[in-house]
Formats: sequence, structure tokens, C-alpha cells
Amino acid sequence: MRLFLFLILAGTLVSEVRRRDGSPAPLAPEGKLSTETVQSTEGPRANSSAQGRFNFEDLMEASEILMKKKDYGRAQELLEMALFLKPRDLGIFKFLARIYQETNQADRLAGLAESVSGYLLPEGKEDLFWEQMITQAVILNSRQDADKAWTYFQRLWASLQRRPGRQYELMKELEKKVHAPFLARVYLWLEDNSRYDGFQWGQLGDYFLYIERYEEAAAFFEREFRQESFNPIYLFSYARVLYERKQFALSQVYLNLSTRLNPGLEKVQEEAAKLQHVLGAYPYDYGYEQIRLEADLMLKFGAVEEGISRLRDLLLVSRDVPGTLFELGKTVIGYPDTHGAKQRGRDILLDFAGLRDASFEDLSEALDLLVEAGFLDEAAVLLSALRKKDPGRFEEDEAIAQKMGNLLENLFRNADLLRRNRASAWELLKYLRLCERLSPKSLEVHERMSRIWLEIASEEKNARQDLSPDTQKELNDYLIRFQRNGIEEHPEVVELSARAIRLMRHFPQEQRDFTRELRLLKKALGIASQDAELRSLLAQVYLDQDYALQALDILTPLLGKGYEDANRIGATASRRAAESAWARGGFPEVIRFMELALEYSEDRLIDAESTLWLGRSYQGVERNQDLLDLMDSFEKQFGAVAESWYLKALAFQSQFQYQKAIDAYDRVLADKAGGPFAEACRANRQSLQSILEYQKKN
Repeated sequence: MRLFLFLILAGTLVSEVRRRDGSPAPLAPEGKLSTETVQSTEGPRANSSAQGRFNFEDLMEASEILMKKKDYGRAQELLEMALFLKPRDLGIFKFLARIYQETNQADRLAGLAESVSGYLLPEGKEDLFWEQMITQAVILNSRQDADKAWTYFQRLWASLQRRPGRQYELMKELEKKVHAPFLARVYLWLEDNSRYDGFQWGQLGDYFLYIERYEEAAAFFEREFRQESFNPIYLFSYARVLYERKQFALSQVYLNLSTRLNPGLEKVQEEAAKLQHVLGAYPYDYGYEQIRLEADLMLKFGAVEEGISRLRDLLLVSRDVPGTLFELGKTVIGYPDTHGAKQRGRDILLDFAGLRDASFEDLSEALDLLVEAGFLDEAAVLLSALRKKDPGRFEEDEAIAQKMGNLLENLFRNADLLRRNRASAWELLKYLRLCERLSPKSLEVHERMSRIWLEIASEEKNARQDLSPDTQKELNDYLIRFQRNGIEEHPEVVELSARAIRLMRHFPQEQRDFTRELRLLKKALGIASQDAELRSLLAQVYLDQDYALQALDILTPLLGKGYEDANRIGATASRRAAESAWARGGFPEVIRFMELALEYSEDRLIDAESTLWLGRSYQGVERNQDLLDLMDSFEKQFGAVAESWYLKALAFQSQFQYQKAIDAYDRVLADKAGGPFAEACRANRQSLQSILEYQKKN
């Protein structure tokens, strides 16, 4: 009810803040709300009736209701009255700003922006309305009072220091609305302070071109073109500036650029045609320097193929300034890499390297250019071309040797980086192949390559049991080079021979050249006769051919002396020898070789089959206790079987332990797998049972 009565009396109360002639209190000349409207409630001119009859909350509540009803006129009057009570309240300013916008009171909105711009937010506080108002104050003053606008801008920018995203939004708004000279001032300040990267220098250039301030226009266009992603539409504008400055030849350069780089902009093409017609009235030279500059700018501005085409015309077709493919590549590879110019320069230099008439000196310089640009793989190709061009000079030239050493070091470093980044072995091999091309007899190259090939062969064989045909071919080709350029060049490094044999053993058995392997190992053993690894590998090669006795003979100095590989191979070779002896029925030989196999395998049984051979052999030479101990070990490792019980029964019988023998025979007869021994078991059991019954009677 109180609020309703207040709204009824609002018209009367508002009259107390009007002038005597009935008009509303106006804005001050500089655009702020006048002191007749905005002044402290403590001042002598405060409206005593408003101060005493209504409080601030009533005025704000009433104005909010009127705004919801879109009664902006009366709401405005109440808000302006509320300013007498709290002249620094941002809430009032927000309502007034909305009203001024809704009722198109541009002057009052400008004055409000001025008023708010003098308001200082507490440190760390954010207020979007304040930011919007001070932004408007910057925009409004940017033309009329640039210094004041600058003060406001600095204050606003500082308040957004911790909000770079909001700073960026502010700049986008200022770029659309602020006066161009003031924007230039802001841009230059931001450029010096490295606080912004979205400069639209070209827009400023166009503005100053329009008002015929050509020097400033040129400076801003040049800044535009220094940006990585510049707008090519300004090339035509810059051509116009150059024309106005009487720089006709240079104007022609940029006019040509504009035509080539703005193919789809009809308006630009039309204006360019007009400028071209005007330029035709003036005499000026357009020769080598201008064409070279045009090509340079095309490459710089990203029109790589067009720039190369222009350079090609200049260097390879021009009669006045003849050049070579090398000079073309040298020029192109020197440009920034942002638009792919370096890659095209690399390609041109590689084309040059394939020419028959390419000089040694130019090839050497091309090598330096590729290394400097980071194209190490391609530099390796250039080194190969240099070696082919003049082998004698290549070997004797100390500078070439230094370059090759540096390149190898870089390639090795890249390979190590790939390794740390867990690249595949095939990826590493690509780098090492380049190294091999550079220095085919390098010990480090072959040490690295042989290790990588071992990884590749092992991984592939584990994955698919056999090497693929392609891998076999590549590996075989490498092994030929490895033996010729690695092993034979560095015979003292016997580890290379060991790796070669390991690689050869990855091939299928039927494809291996055992004679070659044996010859390689024996030669290495002639250098390092005590090398355990070489002896073990030689024994393994013999064993791969089923020459078990030769393998054991080679391993004799190593067996039982802690060499794990030698003992493993020795155990296998002994087992193979025992198998041959078993086939011949030679029990003593079976026992000798199987006991060696057990010794080399640290008394762990090799397998069930060979253990039963040994058991039969023990039984054949009547080593009954050894047979019983062996069968106990057999059953622990492999589990009891009919044959193991049968052998134990025979051993018990030979030791006159008839009841144990009968029990063992019963175990065999109860086992369905004991068929082969059943008849003998029944006969032996019956005989033993008779003996026991006879012993009981007597």
C-alpha cells in the first residue's frame, strides 16, 4: 500500500528535482550528469524533500516496478532523484543506462559513461557494467579528447590485467568503434609491450590512405605484411600508397602481387586494372631487381609455387641474368619455413644433385644448406652424390670429412632421440641406413645396425615364428654388407662375428649356409680363441647340423665352469649324443652322455623320454639304486607312469625286495597304459609270489 501511494505521488515528487521552468535537470556540457542532478546528499544543495520524505530503497523499488512496465519516463525521474541520496551507486547507473539505451538518449548515455568512468572499482573487484561504461567513455572520447580517452583506456586495461581473454574482447570492440588515430596509439603501445597479437594494421593503413596521410599509411601496411597471417587485400592499398609517393616501379611490384594473391576478389581486380592503366602513363624501369623482389615477396607471403615460378623464369630463362638450378634452390631454401618454402628448396637442391654437370663445389655448398635447414636425411643423399662425383677428392678433402663426421653425429643423435621416444626398430633402421650410406665401413654404424637387426629379427620371429620373405631378403643383403664392410674391416671386434651368427640363425634351417657360418666363427676364434661366446655359438652351429660330439668337443674348456650358454648347449648336445647311443643299444654311452647332460643342467632332468632311456640303461648295467633314485626324481618332476613303476619293480627285484617289487608290478597292471609291460609283470609277479610263499613255509 505504501509503495502504491508512492507511485501515485511520484509525479509530484519528481517536480522537486526539476528546474523552476519545469524542464528536467540537464547534462553538463562535457557529457556528465550535471551537478544539479548528481551531488552528494551531504552537500548544501541536496534536495531536502527527497532526502527527508523518501528513502533510497523506496525509490529503487518503485523505479524497478516502472521499468518492468516499460514506463521508462517515470522510472528515469525516480532514478535521477535517487542520485541525490546515493550519487556513487553503480546500481542506479545500471538502470539509467538501460533506460537511455531503450529510449535512444545518446547524449545522456554518453554523460552517464563519463560519470561512471570516474568511479574507481576496489582492487580485485570485477563489474561488467563498469567495464562497459568505461569502454563507451573511451570510444566517445577517442575522437574529441584523445588524452582523456587514453587515461580511461589505461585504467580499464589495468583492471583487466588478470583476464587476458577479456582484454582481447575489449580490443575487438575498440577496433570496430574507436577513432582510427586513437586505435593506432593503442596498437603502438600494445606492440611495445607485447600484450596483443591480433593487430589489424591494414585497417589503419586504409584509413590513413583515405585521409591522404601516406607515410603513416605505408608504415601501417608494412606492419601488416610483417604478420605471419596478413590479409593480401592490403597489397593493392600499399601499391596505391607507393604510387602516390611516386615509387612507380615498386608500386608495380605490389600491384602484381595483389593481382596474383587476390584472384577471387573482383573489386580488387577492377581497381588494380585502373591503377595499372594510370601507371602506364609514367616511365619506369621494371627489371631484374623488381622481378626478384616480386618473387621474394611471393615466397614470403605464402605463394610458394608462384614465387618459385617467378624465380625460375628469372634465373633459368632470363638472358640478362642467367642462373642455375642450384641458385634457385639456394634462394628458395633460405626463406622462412612457415609456408613450406624450405621443403621446396630442398626438393630443388635434390633435383640439382641428380644433374650430371653439377659441380663438386656447388654440391658441397648444397650439402651445407641442407644441414643448416635441418634436412639431415637429404644431406646424406648429397654426400653420396659428392662421393660419386669425385671419389678421390671425397676421401682426401678434410672439409668433406668434417662435414660427414658432423652429419653422422647428428644422425646418431636423432636415432638416440627416437630410441628414447620408443620409436620402432624399423624407424631407427631408416636413420642407420643413411649412416651406412655415408660411412659404409664405420664400426659404430655396424655396431648399431647389427643390434637393431637382432631386435627386428627376434620380434618378428616371436610374432610369426618365421621371418617374412621381405625381411629375409633385406637381412640377407645387410649380412653381405656387414661381413664385407663391418667384420672384415674390423676383425679385431669379434663381437661383430657373434652378432652375424645370431642373425644367420634366424633364417629357416634349409636356407642357412653352415659352411659360411663355420668359416666365420673359426676365423673369429683364431683371433680370440678363449672367447666363450664364440665357442658357444660355434657349438650351437654344430648342434644345428646334428653334430653333437663336435659341439661337445668345442665346449669342453667351458662346460661346468659357470658359462650359462655353454652349459645349456652342452646339456642339449649330451642329450643328442645319448639319443644316438640309445639307438645303438649302448647302455654305458647312454649313461655317460645323460649324466653329462644332467651335470650341465644342474641335475635337473632334461625331459621324460631321455630320463627313461637313462633308467633303462641303469637297469641294463644293474645300477639298481641309481635307477631307484632316478625314478623318484622322475616322478617328482613328471609324475609316475607305468614304465617308471616297471623300472622300479625291476630294481626292487634285483635287490631281493620282493614285496616292494610285487607292489610296483601291481601298480603297472592297474594302469591302462601299462599294456606293453603287462605280460612281463604278471610273469615276474607270479614268480616273486611263489618265492615269498616258499619262504613262509620254510
